[in-house]
Amino acid sequence: MMRRSASKKAGQPNSTNSINFSPSDLFRTASSRASSKEMERIDNLFHSYANRSLDMIE
Repeated sequence: MMRRSASKKAGQPNSTNSINFSPSDLFRTASSRASSKEMERIDNLFHSYANRSLDMIE
């Protein structure tokens, strides 16, 4: 059995007051968005198979 917590992370990158972004900053922001989308896909897949009353996949 696999248990999954019900809480989700917001996945929002920290905002900065700086206008200048380095290439690595842009990559991290894009990577963070991709990670958020991937976690959302994983959560949706989990919830499609999970027993809703137990919040587990049996």
